[in-house]
This record gives sequence, C-alpha cells and structure tokens, in this order.
Amino acid sequence: MLVTAKVDPWSLNSAVDMAMLEHMAQPNGRGVQPAPYGFYTGAVAYAIIAVNADRRSCREPVTIQIAMRLTDRRIGVAREKVLVPCQLAAITAHYRRHAEADEAVFRSYVAKVTATLTEGRVLALLAATDTEPGHLPERVNGVIEPVLADMDAARAAVPETVDTPSEMKAIEGTCA
Repeated sequence: MLVTAKVDPWSLNSAVDMAMLEHMAQPNGRGVQPAPYGFYTGAVAYAIIAVNADRRSCREPVTIQIAMRLTDRRIGVAREKVLVPCQLAAITAHYRRHAEADEAVFRSYVAKVTATLTEGRVLALLAATDTEPGHLPERVNGVIEPVLADMDAARAAVPETVDTPSEMKAIEGTCA
C-alpha cells in the first residue's frame, strides 16, 4: 500500500478587482467563498497508479499505489488593496491561513484514504476472486470516492474557521 501526497505551493495574484470578487462570491458550485479582500482556492487531484492482486494465493497482498495532490493553489488579493501597503501584509497573511487550513484538511484525508485502503475488509473486497484484474482500479475508486466526498465538504468548511469576525476586524484595523 502506498499513498503519496504532494502539496503544490500557492501563488499570489493581484489582478482581480473588488467587482470581480463580488461576482466570485456568488454561489458557483466550486466552494470558493472569498471574503471582501481576496480569496484562496486550490484543487485536489488523485490518480490510481497501480493496483495488483495475485490470484494464486489468498495470502498474497493487494498492492495499491495512489498519488494525491493539492494543486492549483492561488491567493488573490483585490488590486485595490495592493495599493494600500499597510493592509497588504495582513490580507496576504489571512489568505495564507486559508491555504494552511486547506493543506491540513488535505493531509488528514490522505491519512484517511490510507487507513481506509489498509482495512482488512477493503483488501478482501479488492482481492475477491470474482473480480477481473482490469476492474480493480474501479473497485479502488469505489472505496476512495466516499472518503473524498467527505474531504470536499471539510475543505468547503475551511473559510468559516478562518473568516472570523475578529479576523476581519483585525484586517480592517491594520491601517488605523
């Protein structure tokens, strides 16, 4: 069993204006909920690299290799705020906290995927003699997808933990 994880660095973008942020704040189904000063976004990708089960013996292990990646990570700061240097550092730090919280959720779900795939009943399901070897990746997907659906919900809840009233007040007060 091997689940590898990679977290790409985030990039900073200041090409978005306040009107675009307001437009992005509308429900769009992607979970991006920017605060008034900018946004953080990222995507999770995974690939099943290999699934093998030796059918000659029930004692032979199922080997699974999966790569997971937190990618396409961007922090956007409204260009109007870039022109206010006293707020820029606070705003960037705020969205960096979003990125760090998202990374923590991602890493916890890498561990959950690993734990799920190492459970005895899951390995037995994957190694079932009625399964054609070509169908093993489909079976692995069937096991992983519910875990990843939970991860999507956990990632969508991150802004609520970071965008607290005290956090917003602190950003507003940086130029006072």
